[in-house]
Amino acid sequence: MLPEGFPSVKIAASPQVKEIPLKRPRKREEFQHHIEVHVAALCFKEENNQLYILAGKRKESRELYPGLWEFGGGQVHKGETFERAIKRQLLEEFGVKVEVLAPFATYSIPPKENRALIPGLRFICYCIDDSGLKEDSEEHDIVRWIPLEEIDRFHFIPGLKEIAHQAALQFKNYFCKYCKTREKE
Repeated sequence: MLPEGFPSVKIAASPQVKEIPLKRPRKREEFQHHIEVHVAALCFKEENNQLYILAGKRKESRELYPGLWEFGGGQVHKGETFERAIKRQLLEEFGVKVEVLAPFATYSIPPKENRALIPGLRFICYCIDDSGLKEDSEEHDIVRWIPLEEIDRFHFIPGLKEIAHQAALQFKNYFCKYCKTREKE
């Protein structure tokens, strides 16, 4: 349940999804795996009254945005919920356990040759355990918590710094008190 006043997120399929040919008659289960969908996290933690965001520097060998910083995420597996996909992705990529707080914004991954644009959904998350934090991963040369006021010093995928600042504002306005209360329990 979202806190009162938290902005809603509209979700829509890309125009390319409409181009997928459908056979008649069809069963819903036959088509669940044909559309690729991704999730991404804006994961925060607060220490000593300072807000941090989790980020990784993409390996130079990555096809899209090599060497740039991002916040983590990936493909939703067949039969997996968005929340479960976020939790799995952040644990696999960064070694961090999170609580998924709310959907935040949609995004899309540019289409590759002979493939459709990939829709995605970003979530605001809160770190509940980073004792397994990886210093690097299969996809990232560096993984670290970045103080929010230092984010502008890093070379992120275009647009992500602005999104991080917007998400941090939502986190501070709607979830900081909740997270502090939860830590005391």
